[in-house]
Amino acid sequence: VLVQGTTNGISTNADGTYVLTVPSTGGTLQFTAIGFVPVSRPIGSESQINVALAQDTRELSEVVVTGYGQQQERRDVTGAVTTVKAESFKDQPVTGVDQALQGRAAGVQVFQNSGTPGSGIAVRVRGSASISGSNEPLYVVDGLPINGGNTSQLGTGNQQVNALNDLNPNDIASIEVLKDAAAAAIYGSRASNGVVLITTKRGQSGKARVDVDYYTGAQTVWKKPNIITGTEQTQLFLDQMANRYPANADGTITTNPGNSTTAPTIYRSYADLAAYTFGPGDRVRTNGIYSYVDAGPVRPLSQFQDPSTATSTNWADQVLRTAAISNYGLNISGGSESNRYRLSLGYFDQKGTIVGSGYNRISARLTLDNKISDKVKMGASFGLSSATNNRINNDNSIYGALTTARLTAADLPIYNENGTYYKSGSIENPVAAVREPFIKSVSNRLIATQYTEFQFIKHLTYRATFGLDFLYGRDDRFYSTLTNPGAAVRGEATVATIQEPNFNHFSAFTYTNTFGTDHSLTALAVAEYQRDVQSTTFAQVTGFPSNAIQQLSAGATKTAATSSSTLNALFGVLAKVDYSFKGRYLLSATVRRDRSSRFGADNQVGYFPAASAGWRIIDESFLNDQQILSELKLRGSYGETGNQNFANFGSRGLISPGYNY
Repeated sequence: VLVQGTTNGISTNADGTYVLTVPSTGGTLQFTAIGFVPVSRPIGSESQINVALAQDTRELSEVVVTGYGQQQERRDVTGAVTTVKAESFKDQPVTGVDQALQGRAAGVQVFQNSGTPGSGIAVRVRGSASISGSNEPLYVVDGLPINGGNTSQLGTGNQQVNALNDLNPNDIASIEVLKDAAAAAIYGSRASNGVVLITTKRGQSGKARVDVDYYTGAQTVWKKPNIITGTEQTQLFLDQMANRYPANADGTITTNPGNSTTAPTIYRSYADLAAYTFGPGDRVRTNGIYSYVDAGPVRPLSQFQDPSTATSTNWADQVLRTAAISNYGLNISGGSESNRYRLSLGYFDQKGTIVGSGYNRISARLTLDNKISDKVKMGASFGLSSATNNRINNDNSIYGALTTARLTAADLPIYNENGTYYKSGSIENPVAAVREPFIKSVSNRLIATQYTEFQFIKHLTYRATFGLDFLYGRDDRFYSTLTNPGAAVRGEATVATIQEPNFNHFSAFTYTNTFGTDHSLTALAVAEYQRDVQSTTFAQVTGFPSNAIQQLSAGATKTAATSSSTLNALFGVLAKVDYSFKGRYLLSATVRRDRSSRFGADNQVGYFPAASAGWRIIDESFLNDQQILSELKLRGSYGETGNQNFANFGSRGLISPGYNY
């Protein structure tokens, strides 16, 4: 509420009430609110003025997050920023942030290379920007840049573990994607692939509110591999022999006519020839003609004499299943104008459509906001999660479940007569591939932020934010002697761990002021420090006395034992100015300076300038009476960003053991 033509104004309370001292000479009160049509009322002699504002359907006036605790009205944004609200995916069974973005943000491509629960997903903001470095965007949760990507040291085909899944989508209020360089330049050397800003839900003032949500469903493979039956497989074997070797007049088959020193090779029938070529048995020669001798129940001669008697195993049905997916959530929130809280608990469980695979996550998040005085605010959020990923070799793996299901013939049995798995050459038994390996990745994570906001003087605010992203992951794998990899070495066990604390702090000064009724200015100055330390261990042993004992200490032979530790640090400062004239003509300028330890000594400092401008044509007087357009804005931008998302110490020559120097 503002006395028109002056700077005398006040914001209403949550219920819309206000108290404002006005000049005795009268004047006009101007009532404005984001998303509503402004209203003006003469002051007159009344002591109470009540108004109702109508929603402005033409104005895109939602508030978007632009980084470092700053918010800006959508109408004033001059960079390319896309917003995805929680309402757009709250009823969808999404596992993580990247799935929530899929198909909901223009210019953002989300590639899911594997359907395995909890697996890695590639996100590209306006395409790929690097040939040798990472192309993943920077993810920022409540001001804290978090660790993303794959945290597992074990390969299971083309699958990866996705660290972004540690964040419960039910805790997300909105996602902003900074797509162009002008919008992302405030993050400097980390922003060349775009920036994804994640804002979590916080408590609202009012009575305590308890929300419980639950969903469950089933997942099926929409198109299974078309695998032939055992009868069809057997007939193919017979057809192959018939196409290669014509039958003699008496029904025998000659595969080698022989010569003066070698007798001809003649089989009694196509059944005997096909059984000997593809079966495990042997042949005997009687009166110069070979016949087949069975070596067991697998591919007997009778199968080739009558293909309808062949064993028929649908390997796809053996490794695929209808899988359940469930989610449970409990949210408690409330508080007063001065103190607000929100507590959320969640459990997500997704079985994989491949037997043996699955992902589950237990999460908890607590947010607290406290208004200590009119000038001081404090708040904190703590997010804990524990995720377990049961993995199966698949996706570009010769030992993978679907690969072996396609390569193993349908006329072969699952088990031998003694109950062991039937193996065909070097190809893994598909049922063994999904039931016998033990591959589990566990991720325990804390994402915590704390802020303090202080208003020095009117229009000038200081905000200090501290954040910690602590990740601990562990991989366990055991190949028993019932699997091909474990059979040759009497069992193989692997344990790998990763510990990665990521600390971040930034101090931000914000100056916001409106001069008269036409000029609006917001200035931001930030200093930021980030330090990330990663420690890993890897151990592998073979030679186990029993498949029931799977601990490393039980293995007879140590084949690998390594550990490593590495760190990187970044310090950056930035300045940003946003200017608006009459709400129609918009200018924005940013410059950031970063120093990163990942670059060489002569290239550790980089400068990242950006500028953008916008013209809200829709607000021009010559469009006041039109009813066709709801929004029309012309904008242009220029900016520079960098990419420091590559291995530490890449600029240095490092010494490794095992080599002569």
